[in-house]
Amino acid sequence: MSTGTLLVEALTTLAVLVHAYYGWALAIIATLTVLLLALVGALNTLYDHLTRARKDTRP
Repeated sequence: MSTGTLLVEALTTLAVLVHAYYGWALAIIATLTVLLLALVGALNTLYDHLTRARKDTRP
């Protein structure tokens, strides 16, 4: 099997699964997106806190 055939087969299988279980798929994607945004927000807050603390300690 060529790589193209495997790719088409994988995409077809994914399309069938998403079509059959699109509710679950959308829920999982939405949950992962929200968790990713929360993680990015938390890291941004931590970075701001650490850089602000470092600026305050400079003479």
